[in-house]
Amino acid sequence: MAPPAGTFPQPKRLGDNTPSLYRGTATDCAHGEGGAPVRHSPVTLPAVDQPAPELTQRHLLYALVGAGLLLAVGVLVFASNLVAPLWAVILLIGVWVAAVVASVVTWRHKPWMPLLAALGVAAAWMALISFGGAVLDWRA
Repeated sequence: MAPPAGTFPQPKRLGDNTPSLYRGTATDCAHGEGGAPVRHSPVTLPAVDQPAPELTQRHLLYALVGAGLLLAVGVLVFASNLVAPLWAVILLIGVWVAAVVASVVTWRHKPWMPLLAALGVAAAWMALISFGGAVLDWRA
């Protein structure tokens, strides 16, 4: 007789000499003093995917304006090698890439994220280039 659809068949039990993998549950696989199984509470996993909210015109506006600003700031970041040394340009590119990834991943749930990321990267770029010009004597 076949198991009902959507269920998995249980492993066959061979008797008392069956390996411990087939006896008990996943919650009592650890052993304490004297070989007695230690019971743990079952693990509860959080929900992996929350349904995305319905896209509104505001979502799309924020996303498109934020993406445009991120692209504009990206041009500034990649052109920074005219003023800044290589280590500073690599640092800025890393910050910019992290902001782009965060924006792409979260824009449906947080439509303001691309705008915030673009402004944050622009502020970091301005601060680093200004600091380098004033204190570290970076010249074009």
